[in-house]
Amino acid sequence: MAGGQSGRVRLAGMCAAALCALCWLAAAVAAPLDDWRADVARTRQLADNDGPAAYEQALRLLSSLPADASPVDRARALNLLARTEIHLALTKPATQHAQEALQIAAAAADRAGQAEAEINLSLTAINEGRIDRLVETTTHSLSLLDGVQRPELLAEAMLRTSVMYRRIGQIDDSVTLAMQGIDIAQRSGNSLALVYAYHGIAIAYDQSGRLAEAAEQY
Repeated sequence: MAGGQSGRVRLAGMCAAALCALCWLAAAVAAPLDDWRADVARTRQLADNDGPAAYEQALRLLSSLPADASPVDRARALNLLARTEIHLALTKPATQHAQEALQIAAAAADRAGQAEAEINLSLTAINEGRIDRLVETTTHSLSLLDGVQRPELLAEAMLRTSVMYRRIGQIDDSVTLAMQGIDIAQRSGNSLALVYAYHGIAIAYDQSGRLAEAAEQY
């Protein structure tokens, strides 16, 4: 009886050890992907401050996409590369990479990835002078983000749409959306969302001739 109980104890100990080993192995496999994702996030922040450095990192991150990365990760890497290319005025490759990201994100039902791609395409549309494409991409990005908890993406989508409204002469809609953007960003407490929202308010003041208020928001 005692021997049987001892055997069961040893078996339980072996099972626990095996489970711990499997958990450790899973963590070891996941760590590189987690590190890669963290690098993508850091590079996205860098993109708005140092375009050339971010571009080099974005190329490296796309080429070093981990084997266990998902389509969502690939779309994210392509969107990152497209954004850095936009900052460097590389409009054609930025458009190509954003369109590829859009297709991958759509196939993966990744609405945030689709919205980010549409935002990138709205920026390339401005560079190409394609107002029809600008209207399409900005409005689609907003609809995609309905119910998605990404306040920084929503704030940027609202900024780009507000600018689009102003470009086509819908001034009241532009100002209204900018005001809605600052309200949403303030309630979210997200720093990047606030940056985009204040930018939108600054543009509204600037283009209305209220330069002192615009300077304060900028």
